[in-house]
Formats: sequence, C-alpha cells, structure tokens
Amino acid sequence: MSKVIRLAALYPNHLNLNGDLANLSILQKRLEWLGIASEVSFIEKPTDLSSFDVVLLGHGSRDAWAQLEEIDSELISKIVKLVNSGTRVMAVSSGYEQLVEALDGVVVKHSERVSEFKSHDGVVGYINSEAELEPIRWIEKSLLTLFHGPVFAKNPELADKFLGSLIAEGTSVQKEQLSE
Repeated sequence: MSKVIRLAALYPNHLNLNGDLANLSILQKRLEWLGIASEVSFIEKPTDLSSFDVVLLGHGSRDAWAQLEEIDSELISKIVKLVNSGTRVMAVSSGYEQLVEALDGVVVKHSERVSEFKSHDGVVGYINSEAELEPIRWIEKSLLTLFHGPVFAKNPELADKFLGSLIAEGTSVQKEQLSE
C-alpha cells in the first residue's frame, strides 16, 4: 500500500484571508490525478506537526495573528523547525513575513503598498502588500510567497515543483504496485 500524503491547514479560521486554503485543495487534486492518496487536516489548536508532509501557513490580519499568539505562542518556532528539517511549508503573505522574520532574524521592512497582478520568474499572481520581500522565495523545500489566494491554480507547474519528490515517490510506489 502506498503512503498517504498528509497536508495540514494551520488555523484556517484565522489564516485564510484571501482563500489561501484553496492551495491545499489544488495540491490534493493534483495528487489524486497522479493516483497518490492524500488527506487534509485542519489544525485549530497547538499540535505536533512533524507527521505532516505539507503545511500551509496562510495570510491573516493583524488581529488574527494577535489571537494566534494567545492560542499557540510556539506556532512560528514550530514552522521554522519544519522548514529547517525539509518539510514542505507554503507561507503566504503575512505568514511569509512572520516566518522570514523568525528564520532570518530581521524585521521585514514596509513601504508603499503594492496592489497589482504581477509575474515573477514565470509565476503569476496578485500581490497586495507593503512588505519589501521578493514575491517568491524558496528555503529548502518550502515556498514563501506574497501572492495571495490559490496561487497554485494559476501556476500548476509551481504546484508540482513544490510537491517535488512527493510526486516522484508516490508515482514510483504506484508503478511498483502495478508491476507486482
């Protein structure tokens, strides 16, 4: 039996301001098309995240982040450990800001708000941010992006790149099963 790819949506009631959660639906559908089983878990309380293959840290308002600090004060430090261990994390907009500040140890600078549809290195999406960050940044197997909403819907190649070896491992397991 093949491995089930486990996807986690962190605090979707707080961190889904622009439909970021749809990125997991897109990943799940792409895995399904390849014959790879997956499941999505919605995390709403402090949880050990080490058993997940993919973790989504979405975008939320300042108030949402303040509430999350009270609910799960170790959230960002747990995500840093996941990124550093090679887990696939997708961090969107304010999630990107929170994570990169913890990873790099610097405060993200802000300037005039950019609110536009953009293309960056072949990836297209909508940015609505004051953060002075690259629209897309890769750290290990993790993707940090300022692009809002279901960016994988407009960029299926990006989704497959993000899934990376999970696709290769899953499809090779499927091929082995077919040849038995």
